[in-house]
Amino acid sequence: MKKVLCLLIALLFITGGVFAQYTQELRIGSTISSRLNAGEQIIYIVRTTRAGTLTVETHGDIDTVMEVYENENYITYDDDGGEGFNAKVVFDVLPNKIYHFYISGYDSNVNGQFRISASQQNFPNPAELRIGSSVNVNMSGGQEFWYRVRSANSGFINVKTTGDIDTYLLVYDDSYNYITENDDGGEDLNALVEIFAEANKTYLIRLRGYSEEVSGRTSISAAFEAIPPDPGNISRDRAIPVIPGEVLSIFFRSDSESRWYVYEVTRTGTTHTIQTRGDIDTVMYLYDRNGNLITEDDDSGDSLNARIIQRLNAGTYYIEIKEYWGTLGRCNLHIEFRQN
Repeated sequence: MKKVLCLLIALLFITGGVFAQYTQELRIGSTISSRLNAGEQIIYIVRTTRAGTLTVETHGDIDTVMEVYENENYITYDDDGGEGFNAKVVFDVLPNKIYHFYISGYDSNVNGQFRISASQQNFPNPAELRIGSSVNVNMSGGQEFWYRVRSANSGFINVKTTGDIDTYLLVYDDSYNYITENDDGGEDLNALVEIFAEANKTYLIRLRGYSEEVSGRTSISAAFEAIPPDPGNISRDRAIPVIPGEVLSIFFRSDSESRWYVYEVTRTGTTHTIQTRGDIDTVMYLYDRNGNLITEDDDSGDSLNARIIQRLNAGTYYIEIKEYWGTLGRCNLHIEFRQN
């Protein structure tokens, strides 16, 4: 019995080498020398105190791979992003977080000495961007500019760039949590973002070139648009009529909200395309006049928009549109039909 137990322990020890791991703390601004044994995995912990862009990379002659997590949330992965066969990751981090970096060999035979380093470029203090104002920017390659914008009322804040260079805009809340981004939503290569803003809440705007090679002059401006009165079409008995060719704006003001529309089809045997267009994630349901579900769709349209293409007979139909996962803001409803 003792021999069997000893053999089992030895077997676990031998095979367990493939999964062997230990944890070290890697401080920002430091470099640690380590040895990676065959089949081993080393976990490094990096603690952040400020928001910024964190770079973690290995240095040496062995082939390393790196996986990154924040708690159990997967962040990113890299194999040969550093020099030679070294791993390197660059990503944005939030303050007061703990990130885990799992370092292992490209295969189970990799072993040898290596070094690992961590550095961070903190986000600068944002400059104020006032509603109704414009700021001129002279951008050099790889340069970023941060702004803060705030509205006294709930509504839409539209931030855009104007100029001849290819710009990119990203939006965060005042805790640096990502909200949205845009590349070419404005004129030509300019960026345009629309923020569904709460009253007296600050939003952070990050302006950069589309690539690190972009240089030149641009301007950034902010404008405010009030939310129109709520039409109240939150149930089937309060549905708003919609006709083909008409473009209706839909505003989602709260989580899990539905907006209802009634649609009269006058010709039998026509094919109808019903879709949303915009930057929010929508789900669409089509019902007959008695409220029986005909079909539904989530992401068949452009981006995360919903689209239903359905052959319909003459009659009354109801369209229900919902936002997905608490996406607040607006989109447009379009309906087209063709005679078969």
